[in-house]
Amino acid sequence: MDRTAISAVTFTAKNQIRDVMVTMAKGSLPRDAKAPTGTVYQYIEATLYRAAAEDFSSVQFRFAVPANWLAAQGCTKDEVRLFRLTDDGWREVPVEALGEENGNAIFAASPEGFSLFAITATGKAPDVEEPTLEPIETETTPPADVTTPPVDTTPTTPQPTPLPVWVAVLALGGSLLLVRRRT
Repeated sequence: MDRTAISAVTFTAKNQIRDVMVTMAKGSLPRDAKAPTGTVYQYIEATLYRAAAEDFSSVQFRFAVPANWLAAQGCTKDEVRLFRLTDDGWREVPVEALGEENGNAIFAASPEGFSLFAITATGKAPDVEEPTLEPIETETTPPADVTTPPVDTTPTTPQPTPLPVWVAVLALGGSLLLVRRRT
């Protein structure tokens, strides 16, 4: 498993399983699918053979993302996500950051099935809610003894921009030069 970011798959079986095989291959975004949230590091096609996903009580992927790629994205390991493409679109798979090894940030995730996956950097740390900004309504009432001038609704005509002085001097000099040549 050295052709993708996923380096190991661990299965926990519910029942006796005679044989199981999984392949991991670099994938790509299908034509009819929208890209997942964030900047995609890698698409991975995970395919299960000789068993069904229901035969397992858990499946765990271990994967790595180069620390220098994260730095180039302006992200940290806390901003890495794993998405799985389902019939309903991309579903986020919870990711646990395990640490760093050989210049890579190492992660573990437990998807509920096999299909196309996307490892992304979202630029947003987990469990951090963005503050909801609500408009602040303020109303100022002028004092009773002050009259408010009416609002002028006539459109203003832009004033022409005066020419820079050097343009006027240059034009005057050119005119004088032409007048001198004629005489």
